[in-house]
Amino acid sequence: SDYRLCLGDPFVYYMARRLGIVPALSHSKALNRGTWMHLRFQYLNRPLPQINTIMENKLGERLEELSQTCTDLGIQGDSKKDVMAREEKDFHCSMGWYAAASTVPCYEGQSFEDLLLSPHWHMLGTEFRFVTSVKTNGRSNPMRCVSQPDLLLYHKGQNSVWILDLKTTAMSPKKRAMGIPIDFQTEHYMFSTNELIKTGALQRAFNLPSDCKLGGMMHLIVRKPSIEFGLKDRDFTIDDTPFKSGPRKGQPRMEKKYEGEPRLENYIQRCTDWYHGTGDYIDKEAEWAEDPPVGISFTSASLVLDKRIQQRYIDRVRVIQRYASDLAPHPQNFPMTDSPFTRADFSTYAPFMLAPVGEWPRLIQQEGFVMRRRDEPIPDDIEFDVIREPGSEFEE
Repeated sequence: SDYRLCLGDPFVYYMARRLGIVPALSHSKALNRGTWMHLRFQYLNRPLPQINTIMENKLGERLEELSQTCTDLGIQGDSKKDVMAREEKDFHCSMGWYAAASTVPCYEGQSFEDLLLSPHWHMLGTEFRFVTSVKTNGRSNPMRCVSQPDLLLYHKGQNSVWILDLKTTAMSPKKRAMGIPIDFQTEHYMFSTNELIKTGALQRAFNLPSDCKLGGMMHLIVRKPSIEFGLKDRDFTIDDTPFKSGPRKGQPRMEKKYEGEPRLENYIQRCTDWYHGTGDYIDKEAEWAEDPPVGISFTSASLVLDKRIQQRYIDRVRVIQRYASDLAPHPQNFPMTDSPFTRADFSTYAPFMLAPVGEWPRLIQQEGFVMRRRDEPIPDDIEFDVIREPGSEFEE
């Protein structure tokens, strides 16, 4: 994400990453639901009742955080209720997607959970933070680099380590997979992991054979359903009373009569029908036969041996290094676009683009921004390391 931001809008990179000025209540439905999906994925090998308890607790924590943020910003009444309701809807939609997507065959007739929980794999853990250094040229200091794979696996038969990344997308998984070989993330994760294997740091951290190798990277790509959690997820009965007149006279109505509040179980069933092209979504059957809504792509470790790709990776890290550390943190060093608009509306950082720097402290308060950095500083004495994040280890 840093690489794309540096290429696309250095000024936004400066605001969000160098200064850590971000909207206190920024919301992207796609990003937020993707975040909940990733969190649910972390617990794929736990018993379902335990998972449900964990996720409900996570939702409670998130709602408390949002409530406090609303209080700090003076947001009350219906506006606050809307913020909380939006988060709950994102949560329930994501849980529905995951539960349904995990039933779809995506590799040799297996679902992704069947594949990943098979005895071929030993799960090392989720969301480990890898820290390495990359020397991009002969002048600058090595660039401190962090990667945090969604899942790290060891294949016993191959004696190899595999990285897995979960991607949710609105587009065809087949089309999304076409871009994976040139994704900076693919290069970054694979080069970082391979470096830790070469130095033996990974083997020591996970008690792996010293001669293990990088197998490659898998991308689990899940298409997001076009259906929302809502009124159609209430319990219903079928009204089969016959029509009394008209062309369908005498035929049963077969209409759904809804009652009560929407239930997650009903949404999961609707999503399952959507992913399988059954029930109300039988029209998807032919499309999914050609282009399944869940897929897994594999990128071989040979990528890290390609001299051309090695140079491309270093060049890309160099782009980030320029904006992350080489340039002094002054606004004039970070070019902004020539328009404060995004899709016919003001962009997030338009107020700062249109005002002198002296007014920025006032704008931070007035526009609901906070100073919050996405990442913690990396200790200077870490050269190659694997940092275990709290709760990331799998239970044996």
